[in-house]
Amino acid sequence: MNGPRGRPIRVLRLLSRMNVGGPSIQVINLTQLLDRRGYESRLIVGSPPEIEGSMIPLAEKAGIRPVIIPSLAREPHPLKDAAAFASVVAEIRSFRPHIVETHTAKVGMLGRIAALACRVPLTVHTFHGTVFEGYFSPAGSRAVILAERMLARFTDLIIALTPGQRAEILGHLPGVKPGKVRVVPLGLDLSTFLATPRKTGAWRREIGVPESARLLGVVARLVPIKNHLGLLEAFRTLACDDPSLHLAIVGGGELEAAITRKVHDLRLEGRVHMTGIVHAVERVYADLDLLVLPSRNEGAPLVLMEALAAGCPLAVTAVGGVPELISGIEGARLLGTEPDALVAGLRSALGELDSMRSAVEARRASIPARVSNEQLGKTMDELYRSLLARKMPGSW
Repeated sequence: MNGPRGRPIRVLRLLSRMNVGGPSIQVINLTQLLDRRGYESRLIVGSPPEIEGSMIPLAEKAGIRPVIIPSLAREPHPLKDAAAFASVVAEIRSFRPHIVETHTAKVGMLGRIAALACRVPLTVHTFHGTVFEGYFSPAGSRAVILAERMLARFTDLIIALTPGQRAEILGHLPGVKPGKVRVVPLGLDLSTFLATPRKTGAWRREIGVPESARLLGVVARLVPIKNHLGLLEAFRTLACDDPSLHLAIVGGGELEAAITRKVHDLRLEGRVHMTGIVHAVERVYADLDLLVLPSRNEGAPLVLMEALAAGCPLAVTAVGGVPELISGIEGARLLGTEPDALVAGLRSALGELDSMRSAVEARRASIPARVSNEQLGKTMDELYRSLLARKMPGSW
């Protein structure tokens, strides 16, 4: 399945940093899916901070060799940003892509401007989560929204992961034609999680959690938007009433020291277990009684589908695309974001754990159909071919 004049469709795919997280997995996945359909891809990434871990080895294991631009970083830095922009322009001129596809906010800006400057036929941006609220100061949020409004004018396709996220994008970007923003659901390979047996106890023993404990866990980057500190406050309240409760905090990030101090201040040593990044995350889900995600904002978190495929019940704040992602799943509970609501929701979920566990186990085999890899590849292929046929009619 080739592109113009029988040649492969070339896609230059950009991600700000290939740290441990959902966007990295999605970018690797999408590259594989489209390359199998005859595309030729080049993946450009920044160097992830050591504390957040790296998924570059996972990409290389999949046969993808990312081009690493060291100056491409998440935080604004005029000199580094200028160097990164020049590097992206050089890659575009070298690779001559039909499509520039950007993922995440920072590289979404640099990549789309570079694509415009180099007259790339098709420019695409994916919102893995929106940064309109909760990430920056009010002035910073206004600047982000203004920048996205301008960028949207010359972006051919904007991808949202859920209908709710699409509505949020259109609400913050007035003037954008609704047809330009398309919903393309997640695609995941969940075979490893489906094959993982429940409650072997192996990972619990490694982190020192008793077999008889009820183990809650959060799997997320250690950053403010994920609200680990709020979860610790809620856990302290619950732990006072239930001596069997333990909490595992899985991940790395800038708040590691602050979370460690909070655990000490709340006198939760021995009940809270900070494990760092765990790459074989299916072992984590297998030994959890409940996965908790207390975020203040989310896109469509992959960890939810992974946990469900591993047979693990969920309690998740009702933010971003989360309600749509887990709609109709009886073993998942939505939580409020305010402190009292978080405590009440978790207490309720803990009281229903047995029924939630049974419900998830009964639906476990059906989870992959909600995030079909085959459908993702088919949808993106059809979108790209139809848009390129309109943009390059004489070459198609």
